[in-house]
Amino acid sequence: MLWTSRQMLPNLLSLVGVGIIIGCTDYRAVSGDGVVSDIDRSEYCTYCHGTKGISIAPPPDTEGNKSSIARGVGAHKRHVDDKGILCETCHKVPQSLEDEGHMDSKPPAEVVFNGLAVAHGAKPSVEYVNGTTVMCKNVYCHGAVLNGGSNTTPKWNGEEEELKTFGACGACHGLPPNTGKHWIHSVLGFDCSMCHKTVYQDGKIVREDLHVNGNKDVSLSVGTYNSYLKRCSGVCHEDRSWQD
Repeated sequence: MLWTSRQMLPNLLSLVGVGIIIGCTDYRAVSGDGVVSDIDRSEYCTYCHGTKGISIAPPPDTEGNKSSIARGVGAHKRHVDDKGILCETCHKVPQSLEDEGHMDSKPPAEVVFNGLAVAHGAKPSVEYVNGTTVMCKNVYCHGAVLNGGSNTTPKWNGEEEELKTFGACGACHGLPPNTGKHWIHSVLGFDCSMCHKTVYQDGKIVREDLHVNGNKDVSLSVGTYNSYLKRCSGVCHEDRSWQD
């Protein structure tokens, strides 16, 4: 039996009334006359969570909550809308409405880490504090396999201003990172954009898709870098190893 909240029930009845076959990765709908047509994910997934035409991710959640303090809302917007993190990174995305784990239990939703969250051997988990606050532990995206981060176990839900701090520079890795020759470049006053110009410019991240993506994207402002040998050369110095 599918579990529904009062918030979801009227919308679900509307879906059943037109014979919807709905999935988050297989966007098809069968109308009353049996005609199959493509549908917009933002229109049908948002019958139960998210906002039509804006985002399938909460807010609101399935219980109507809009505050980031609520577990069902939390940092969804910051991950999905602002950072482009895929739903399947933290959830088993259903192929149909009745799939196991989708609507067959009461909230909170099941968290099943995958993809980027487990990159480079990370073994993430969630911890519930006092039954209300959710903490994310050992997640690749928050520096699980890096060193020097000031806060690698972020809260999932809380006040918006607090949640912002968990994605700030230095929260996931050292500032600068304590690998290779980062330290000497920092001492000499080199900005991050000198070696990561496609990711960082003018004091900010300009390509979220290249920032937390499981790769080290090196693009020098001047000179060249060999990612296989981990050697760089340019006007700053002759060919040298980044690691030694």
